[in-house]
Amino acid sequence: MLVRWKSFSSNKANSSKMNEWKTTVFLLCAAAVGLLLKAHFNNWPSLKDRNLSWRELETELSDVNALLGHHLRRSVEPFLSANISLSEETFNWWKQLQREKHDLNCYKSTVQKLFEIFPPTSKADPVRYRTCAVVGNSVNLRGAAYGQLIDFHEVIIRMNGAPIQGHEEDVGVKTTHHVMYPESAVDLNNSTHLVLFPFKIQDLQWLIKAFTTGFNGK
Repeated sequence: MLVRWKSFSSNKANSSKMNEWKTTVFLLCAAAVGLLLKAHFNNWPSLKDRNLSWRELETELSDVNALLGHHLRRSVEPFLSANISLSEETFNWWKQLQREKHDLNCYKSTVQKLFEIFPPTSKADPVRYRTCAVVGNSVNLRGAAYGQLIDFHEVIIRMNGAPIQGHEEDVGVKTTHHVMYPESAVDLNNSTHLVLFPFKIQDLQWLIKAFTTGFNGK
């Protein structure tokens, strides 16, 4: 019994170390890609330095939109939908990354409840937007005077707390989409679309409660 217990403990420890190693490698790769992108885009002159007119800016944004539209694959379906059944192998892989405590049955029952509230499939918005601004919460925006430039766009996406009051000149006032996690949830007005990034089953459960009982998780 003692030998078997030691063997089991050793295998469990090795498995835990392997999972930690995989997570570490993934984070290092993500950090490396981020640094490469930052170094690449730092060489681009900022819009503020280039002193573009509104017409010149609109022309450049239209060219970028045409380039991205050419590479858009409209046949790709959303991953989270009532029509997609997650395999146990895929779930276990994801579970290791997120340190998820619940099992596959819990995930399936949660997704089933979710699509009893929301449409089982998502249809693409027939309206096409020409310009989009993604506004972060970096302190670098302070004093940037980008407010008018940001509000110029048709779609404006803000994230998490995204303070606006008192910073209108730098970050603008318009919001069409708001990205958040349950931990950073804020009240939205009726003209703003919610974009939720669920990383764990509890996030999906929060969404169900938020749209049924009004529970906000705080």
